Amino acid sequence: MQVLKTCELDDATGAIRAVTRYALNGEDVLRYQSDQNRWFSVHPAAWRVAERWNRAGEMVGVMKLFMPQQCRFWIENSAPFTAQKTAQPTARVVLVPGTQAQPRRLVCHVTGFYPRDIEVTWERRGQVAQGEQLSSGIRPNGDPTFQIQVSIELGQKRAGPAEHVCVVRHSSLGNTPLRVTWDSQAMGQALLPLIVAGCILSLLGLGALGWHLRRSQGDKKGPYSPAQTQPWTLGSAAAMAK
Repeated sequence: MQVLKTCELDDATGAIRAVTRYALNGEDVLRYQSDQNRWFSVHPAAWRVAERWNRAGEMVGVMKLFMPQQCRFWIENSAPFTAQKTAQPTARVVLVPGTQAQPRRLVCHVTGFYPRDIEVTWERRGQVAQGEQLSSGIRPNGDPTFQIQVSIELGQKRAGPAEHVCVVRHSSLGNTPLRVTWDSQAMGQALLPLIVAGCILSLLGLGALGWHLRRSQGDKKGPYSPAQTQPWTLGSAAAMAK
């Protein structure tokens, strides 16, 4: 479940409307609008919830705390972003190793885009890639931007990860889509610190094991006891002097 509170500004009239949206798996289900002070069901399965919240009054009363005056303050402090009205997406591709139960998958993670509408597809050699594609749906970030993940199954053994291209089309990009491929070298560079850390931990473990073994062998020899000596007397000293 995701909750997104936004402020909508009418450029023509200057009116500000506070909107709260509830989404499930990236799909809107409920929506509250401050100008009408009521809940609306965006998904058919949520109409009973919307009616219950509107009749109860508590949920409507709580939403009054999110007033247009607060929206105006936020809009004035985020003027550079609202003036731009768009944010270009960034994307990266990650290879998820396969198991006996599931094949390898490529995951294209796209984030930081605004407005919400976006198209993310997979291509291979200039054509739509074959394979099951799964989408997380569009989800809100902590700021006004959004994110989405689209993965594809690498079912064919000959279809290498580097042959696939994640294609992102968004209004902020104009007519030039964003095209991102999997970079094996970048993956190796990302794993290098983990490998070095693993080697250091292994060396420390071997050193601790060696110290423990040496200590155990020392304990088996028994405690140290000084050698027995004869009492030192003047007679023995005189005998040694002769």
